[in-house]
Amino acid sequence: MSTTASGRLLDDQSPPQPVPGLVVGIRDESAIFASEFWNATSGADGRFVVTMDADATPEFGTRRLGVYVYTPCHRQLLFVPKDDEPAPDLALGDVTIPRAESTGFTVTLGGEKNPDGSPKARPVREGNAVRLLIDNESAWGHLKDVMEGAASEINVMQLEFDVPPEFHVAESAEQPEIVFSFGSPVDPVAGRKVDTLDYRPERILLDKASQGRKVRVIMPHQDLTNVTAGTAVIEILLALILLAIAPLGAYAISKYWPLLRGWKHLQDYLAAAGRTVDVQGFRVTPFNVVHAKSVLVDDTRAVVIGSPFNQSYWDASTHRVFDPRRGSATGEPVPVHDVSLGVRGPAFKDLHDAFRLHWNTSDPGASVAPIPVASPVGALEAGEDGVATLQLVRTLNAGAFPAIDKGERGILEAYLRAIEQAKKYIYLENQYFTNDAIGTALAAALNDTSRPALRIIVLINVTPDIPFYPSWQTNLIQRIRKEAGTNASRIEFFSAWSHDPPIPSLGHNFPMIMANYLHTKAAIVDDVWATLGSANLDGASLDACELIHALQFTDNVNHELNYVFFDGIDGHPAAGANPNVIDLLRRRLWGEHLGIDPGDAGLQASGSNSADWLQLWKTTANNKLESLRANPHTINPDLGRVLMYPQGPIGGLTDARSFLNSLFVGPEVVFDMVVERVRSFHFDQGSWA
Repeated sequence: MSTTASGRLLDDQSPPQPVPGLVVGIRDESAIFASEFWNATSGADGRFVVTMDADATPEFGTRRLGVYVYTPCHRQLLFVPKDDEPAPDLALGDVTIPRAESTGFTVTLGGEKNPDGSPKARPVREGNAVRLLIDNESAWGHLKDVMEGAASEINVMQLEFDVPPEFHVAESAEQPEIVFSFGSPVDPVAGRKVDTLDYRPERILLDKASQGRKVRVIMPHQDLTNVTAGTAVIEILLALILLAIAPLGAYAISKYWPLLRGWKHLQDYLAAAGRTVDVQGFRVTPFNVVHAKSVLVDDTRAVVIGSPFNQSYWDASTHRVFDPRRGSATGEPVPVHDVSLGVRGPAFKDLHDAFRLHWNTSDPGASVAPIPVASPVGALEAGEDGVATLQLVRTLNAGAFPAIDKGERGILEAYLRAIEQAKKYIYLENQYFTNDAIGTALAAALNDTSRPALRIIVLINVTPDIPFYPSWQTNLIQRIRKEAGTNASRIEFFSAWSHDPPIPSLGHNFPMIMANYLHTKAAIVDDVWATLGSANLDGASLDACELIHALQFTDNVNHELNYVFFDGIDGHPAAGANPNVIDLLRRRLWGEHLGIDPGDAGLQASGSNSADWLQLWKTTANNKLESLRANPHTINPDLGRVLMYPQGPIGGLTDARSFLNSLFVGPEVVFDMVVERVRSFHFDQGSWA
């Protein structure tokens, strides 16, 4: 049997050109247990020779081999099954790798086609007006404006939409849950009652429905009346395991399972008002949800929303420890930092298509019609930040839609392509950081000798709010550091914190320190590529949900939607003299986290820090740490809000106190100043719980 496999990688150009630098791997696919994986890298002429072991059990017949081709950052480009041959060399000949698959930032979904021959991947669309909405004071305020301006229809896709327990004609008789925007000032400590000058989303929807606008809302739900025998067995096993694993069971009961009935509560509330708002539940499994969140208005304006409609996610850029505008936030991880995106222009159609796909699957009898592609925008409207080139990328579960039977993993492809192409810096800001494919790609990028200037900045939570995620996150950090070896000094991990004065009236006589909860799903590369949307850097959002994976029998994922920005790459125009919204996004995010004005020269793309952005982050974090150690009662916003993860072993960092302890911050801070939970504020009473 063969002990080598040889061939040549060529692209699809005319004439074909060699494709160097790709990894060709051979795996024994017929082995009962874990098989060997042998690999080699294609040379300048595209040729490769993979040395492998001979068949150890030829008496059982010809072994089945798998031929794989990967990028250096482990993005799979090709898989071909092949029977071994009796010759010493398994001659694979010329292997075609389309150039669009091996290079560039543009997501192609492997070149897959729809039945009509069109590409499955969403096209890259130029000429979109975008609005960067950092933190929900900004995002929800813009949502209020967009929804109130609806002339024909509002389409909402949400994970959670809290409404009062009962509808009352008089708003003052209700117990309000969500306030998008406050119509008059709110005292930052005493607060006030919510009144009719404040803007509540459910009331906006009812008002628009009464004016004859078409209003649709779709949310995930678990339909227990449509459980097959096979899925029933799985769900019973799941329930038993949840009962046996207390943390996971408590999380599921307190978080996800109520969400799956939230659509019905919203439907009942809106129906009680006697106005026509069409609320649909999109059926999901126990292993996945529709996690994407968006509002689309009049076939022209869209907002990709970072947060569910739960008031605990409301926050201003100051991220105060206590803020009465967060309402019933008890037990929630606050303050919350998040990012949303307003879009107007050609790329609106792709988000509308995603909404239409879900709606028409859930309610074929009241289908949403397709819309044409809008023209590129002309002049910007007030508040818009610039014109951007966008591609919508998606994560969709296999089997959810007949026309997309294999699902989609476009968001993971987008991230891996960006990591492969990065030359100067990669910035990741995300709620969860547990995905192995992302970790492997980051370590490979650091070890790529052609990119010695590459630096990686990762901003993540101290305590992700899903069982097992805290330990998985620290394990991934340590794995990346180990695999990067001496190059690990070019990646660092940070967390964000609030440091506020005491509030004696609320029982806090010392200055307060609280970890910010990052709900963001953002990434930026080299000021030429960025992404914003709903996808976390975990398996559930990218490739396969890690939790109770053995029970799934398939790779289940949440449904996610992200926009990707292009500036001067893959043949698309650069901003030039116009605002580069990717650069603007970086400066606004970093300005908030580092305590620097976004317009400061130190954050400019050509500024003094641009040669090593990581050093700026490390210096800022070290200055904040030294201040906490030396004089924790001194609160200086100019020091920023970030702290760096400790070097060396980081197991056991499960909460704010253990994190600060690991940094050798004094006990006065750890025991007297750390706040881990805040009290609720009652909107209907105008008082703290």
